[in-house]
Amino acid sequence: MSYQVENGFVKNDKYFWVIIFLLVSIVYLASINRPLRDAESKYAEIPREMIVTGDWVTPHLDFARYFTKPPLTFWVTAVAYKIFGVHPWVARLTNIMWAFLAAYLLGILASRMYGAGTGRIAAVMFILTAEVFTYCLDAGIEFGLISCIIASLTAFWIYVNDGRKLYLRLFYLGLGLSFLAKGILGFALPATIAGLYLICSGRLREVWKFLDVPGLVILGLGVLPWTIAMSMRHPDFLKCFVINEHFGAFLGKRDSNDALFPTGLFLALSAGEFSPWILYLPIIIRGTILALKEGGEE
Repeated sequence: MSYQVENGFVKNDKYFWVIIFLLVSIVYLASINRPLRDAESKYAEIPREMIVTGDWVTPHLDFARYFTKPPLTFWVTAVAYKIFGVHPWVARLTNIMWAFLAAYLLGILASRMYGAGTGRIAAVMFILTAEVFTYCLDAGIEFGLISCIIASLTAFWIYVNDGRKLYLRLFYLGLGLSFLAKGILGFALPATIAGLYLICSGRLREVWKFLDVPGLVILGLGVLPWTIAMSMRHPDFLKCFVINEHFGAFLGKRDSNDALFPTGLFLALSAGEFSPWILYLPIIIRGTILALKEGGEE
């Protein structure tokens, strides 16, 4: 696959993005100043308690230790509280800004891969997807994680095709921030995607090029300080955070595990959440099959 740098997405489309940002912002911002729902209240309360207690290391919910989630998105919301005051719309605003950042980063990645026009389409499709619109109007942590993952994979893609060490180190930075956004899952998901790309593209022998000492130091600075501080303060932290919240959740044995959805209901809800773009799925499948057939004939 040939590689061509497309800067149009970043430099030449400012008016397009100003218009899109303003139009979408009007819709989003008109929907955020309402009372908090039960499901989102904890994501607004934890940052507030950071400010009240002055403890920015250990998250608290109802002033009890909260080991379920790492602190990155709580830190961002707490800073927003410091600037704008403690209001429900501020808690939601930070999630919306994470979503816009994710859309912008996705646009950069798509523009680097397929051109600036595709980058614009990808970003707009993302921000107007039903699931994105629904969930980013609530306080939460998901879009902080998504932004960090997309940032790391964008840096990875550019490094693979460009070779500049700056982007490799940004990849490691994205991994560290992904950990602070979601924990081990946040780190493992983009790292796994990067590894699968190297395998599928026949570049597995080049994996040594990604073992960068400054990058590993950056990753360590993202993962270790908070983890060590929490472990020193709370001897049971690693057991709760790593074993229960990660491996226990994966195996379905987590304490206070969430109720499981029937598979059919989950698929039906997922189809709705990806509307309206789910309507293009048959076209995508058909195009993929035709491309594979043409590739096989060649």
